[in-house]
Formats: sequence, C-alpha cells, structure tokens
Amino acid sequence: MKICCLGSGYFSVAISKVLSKNEKNEISIWTHDTSWQEKCNKKDKLLLGKKEIPKDNITIINNLEDLVNYNVIIILVSSKYIMETINNLKKIITKKQTVLIGTKGLISMKPYNITNYAKKVLKTDKIGYIAGPNLAIDLLNDAPCRICIASTDKKTTILGKHLFNELIPETSYNPLSLEIGSVLKNIYAIGSGIIYGKYPNPSTLYSFTTSSYLEYQKILTKYCKYNEKKPIAALIADFMMTTNHEESRNFKFGIALSNSQKEAKDFLKKNTVEGYENIDFLREFINDNISSYPILYAIYNIIYKNQSQDILLDICKKSY
Repeated sequence: MKICCLGSGYFSVAISKVLSKNEKNEISIWTHDTSWQEKCNKKDKLLLGKKEIPKDNITIINNLEDLVNYNVIIILVSSKYIMETINNLKKIITKKQTVLIGTKGLISMKPYNITNYAKKVLKTDKIGYIAGPNLAIDLLNDAPCRICIASTDKKTTILGKHLFNELIPETSYNPLSLEIGSVLKNIYAIGSGIIYGKYPNPSTLYSFTTSSYLEYQKILTKYCKYNEKKPIAALIADFMMTTNHEESRNFKFGIALSNSQKEAKDFLKKNTVEGYENIDFLREFINDNISSYPILYAIYNIIYKNQSQDILLDICKKSY
C-alpha cells in the first residue's frame, strides 16, 4: 500500500517509521521544506534536530500533486498549517483515497474541528482521526505503544486498524470525541504543569488531574456525544499521559509558566505548544461557555489575562 505522511515533525517521522516496518507498504514523507529534504537525502537519514533516524525505505517528496498516486494520506502538520494544507488538497484528493488526520488542534472557523472541515472541503467521508496514547519518541524507539483510530466511515476504521495493527489499535465511530479530547488534554496539561511547578508533589498533581478529568468528561459528553458508559479507553490513557508526563510539551510549558512569563515565552519560541495555540479556538467551539468550566476558564485567564495562577489550586481544594 502506498502511504504518504504530510509533515516533517517528530510525529510524522515516527508514524512513517512504524508503517515502514511492513515491507508491503511504500512510505513517503511530504514536506514543504526543500532544505530538510535535501539534507535528509544527502545523509540518507531522517533529521530531527540533532537526531538522525535511519531512512530505510522511506522517500521524501515535495510536490503535493504527487499525492494522487497514494492510497492513504496521513496529515500530521502543525495545527497552524492545517487549514492551508486541507485547502491545498482540495483538487488533488480523490474519493478512492483515505485521509487520516493526526494533527492536534482546531481551526479558526466553523465547524472548528479538523475532521468535519476536511469532509466539507475534500468532499469525502473516507476521513479518520488518529491519536495516542503514545509519544513520538517512544514510537521511534520501538517501544510498545497503542493508538486509537476513529471515523464515521466503517471502511476507514477497518483500514486504519489494519495499517496500525502493530500498535494494538482501539477503534471508535466517534471521531469528534477523539479529536476534541486530544485538544482538551493539551490545555489541561498546561494547568497540570502550572500546579506541578508550584507544588511539585504527586498528591497535589493527581488531585488536580482528578478535577480536570471530571471537567473534561463533561465537555465531551455535552459537545461530542461521548458516552461515559462506553468510554474510549485510549482517551483516558492519553489524557493521563499528556497531563502528567515530563515529555509532554504542554506540561513542560505549564511548568515554565509557573516560573515566569519570560521562561514561558522562551519555551514557546523553541516548541510547538498545541494547548496554548488552540485554547481560544476551543472557547469558540463550546459557544463561549468556557466560564461554565472553572479549570478551563482559569487556564484561559492565566494565559490571556495574566490572572493569578493560585486560582488553579483553589479549584483543586473544592469538590468538583
């Protein structure tokens, strides 16, 4: 099967490496960065900062029009480029192709979530969403990991399960819950980082995590038709990992923010922090009802209005 991953970041390279283990697959990475493409080809490696990953049978392409030759397109670009990327694919993608999306974020206009926007623009139902629990670095290190694939299209879900069989996939027909859950976890991870930066002990951190998860469930139930009686296990695990793991960029950003605004700004210059980039779009997605969710509202006010961070601890002390 011919598969192309769009984007040259850690997650795109990691997913490409996982899929390349199946010798029947032909894997490519598309990038707009011709300089990165040239450097990788020259060294015969996939370059991620100072890391050099064996290229194996993965090819790098730069022409979007070449995507017409692939069976599966996996979009893994940064959320800031997702609308542009989907719009550029409008005249290229055919109804025979399957599109999977792993970008964590929202867009700046209705319907706000990426999968529904992709369906509207690309005029196909063969759209799916992929999420953890996994970290790119663990995928690259061949650590045992899991993945979740969600689509309203049954054939897309089956295909995704087949492609990622090695990652013990969980499947769902509710991609909206998986997608919005992936956005929310990154925002709550910022709050967890702030709490841990101020009170570095596991009891306080997991007290905050408990309150955050209860709020997270309420949002998914109200806006995404999430059924708490039939939970998506991967959503729970992904939430816990992202909000509490030292490798989570959003968690590390929260710690930086707890130290100083300067440290937080310096962190943003060097890292993509999805929770920071998408909290305002999430506010629009939930129809400006953000004040109904105290933790989310507090994180929003800390980021946008420089409100005291102590409000997060005050919320932890109350019954949720």
